[in-house]
Amino acid sequence: MVIIAPSDSRLHGAEFEDFPRLSEKPHFDMFVERLAGQSGLGVANLEKLLRPLTANELLYFRDDDHWNERGHAAVADILGRFLKSRHIINSDRKAL
Repeated sequence: MVIIAPSDSRLHGAEFEDFPRLSEKPHFDMFVERLAGQSGLGVANLEKLLRPLTANELLYFRDDDHWNERGHAAVADILGRFLKSRHIINSDRKAL
């Protein structure tokens, strides 16, 4: 399984004053997804899954590029659901 975690600038860059515009397509992420698919690995692209949350809340600390408490909670929830949906863990979050 491959987990692609977005940078703070990818999710919140538009909110930063004078921040350079990012490419519309995350080319590196797309490359990693393609390689993972070719290798038969599942991919959890957190940018796609976290993006809806960024409209209402900040998921990173304001002064560095690490997830804040809400970001960690959101990622834990997303990954838990992802792993359950692929029968990698059960509802008790124990490996199968």
